[in-house]
Amino acid sequence: MKIRRANKNDIEVLATLLDSFDKEVVRFSPKSFSLKRSPGFQDNLERLARSMLRNRKSVVLVAEENGECVGFVHGGFYLRKSFLYPKQKMMSVHDLFVLRKFREKGVATLLLEALRKRSKAKKYDLLEIGVSPNNLAAKNLYRKFGFKVRTERLWLKL
Repeated sequence: MKIRRANKNDIEVLATLLDSFDKEVVRFSPKSFSLKRSPGFQDNLERLARSMLRNRKSVVLVAEENGECVGFVHGGFYLRKSFLYPKQKMMSVHDLFVLRKFREKGVATLLLEALRKRSKAKKYDLLEIGVSPNNLAAKNLYRKFGFKVRTERLWLKL
């Protein structure tokens, strides 16, 4: 398994992975927050992949097995300023996805580890990730990796 930084040649495959990821997100979303795909959604995926790669404050890593992209992680660097916590340089994991047939083979762990190493090399303080309360497999993975619950974020649909 090879983990590498995504590049412009990966846009099409990233769009396909984002599509699969979106379908999984819908599966774990509470019914009251069900997501509906807007017209042109598919066309927007390649645009989204391009913008993820162009953003200087983000990083996209892909996992490759025999030349096939089987997963990705997308994170963004930012500076957290809050009256509750000291100023912290953070990497926020926006998306982490592995194709179903490659799950439970350590791919997500390899992606997270590569992102952690990059963040550490850039002298960042924290790695953070959000997870659906219903996604128990992901929650277990994150706990095994060493993530701890720091806060809980609640949503109210308006």
